[in-house]
Amino acid sequence: MQTELLLPENEPVLVSGLEIRTDGVLPALFAKQSDLVKKGWHARVADNPYLFNGAVYLTGNITLQDGCLTGHAARTDYANFLHWRGNTPFQNVVGLHHIFPAAAIESADGILVAVRASSTTINSGKVYFAGGNFDDDDVVDGRPDPYHNMRREVLEETGLDLSAMSEGDGWIAVRSHRFIAVFKPYKSLQTAADLATMILSHVGKQTAPENDACILVRDARDITSNMPLYMQAYCRYCFKS
Repeated sequence: MQTELLLPENEPVLVSGLEIRTDGVLPALFAKQSDLVKKGWHARVADNPYLFNGAVYLTGNITLQDGCLTGHAARTDYANFLHWRGNTPFQNVVGLHHIFPAAAIESADGILVAVRASSTTINSGKVYFAGGNFDDDDVVDGRPDPYHNMRREVLEETGLDLSAMSEGDGWIAVRSHRFIAVFKPYKSLQTAADLATMILSHVGKQTAPENDACILVRDARDITSNMPLYMQAYCRYCFKS
């Protein structure tokens, strides 16, 4: 599966939408490295028993068509994804990207509301907007629904309801190497302090929460090195606007 990449590195690009089809084919190299995948997965689960080997989609043939980001996604599992994620030479050979939507929540008082990943996740300590990978529940008629994904992930991780917020125009896509975050702005009627209280209350009721803190990003001075590069780029874009 070849990828036609039209997005610059770590530079926000305004796009009109996200149209991914789940008709991609996973490259045979994954099967050829199945023993390495299993070995790596067993080692990770031994260190972190909270990991779950659910469905993940990796996308190829990515293009911009009339402003819309399109691609063809292949279904795989989290073990394969982690093998791909941590192996740059392997990524370069198979030529796929990980595309995912992210609800960029802004409070009523103009503060971006992010979370910090807990030790139960593979991204422990990283700061970004609540969200996650497309999974099978997000797929309708052969297309992952980014809105369903964001509503589900944000509600699960924070207890916040995106339907109670106003949706911004367009999407902002940022590519960091082979990860493409596609941000959708949302504006809450609640202040940042109130949102933080709601998130921490929700997290406090969970046995193994995916996040352990709410991080408020007020301006560029709050951009930190534990944010993925795509998150840093998006925050800088917001504060320049």
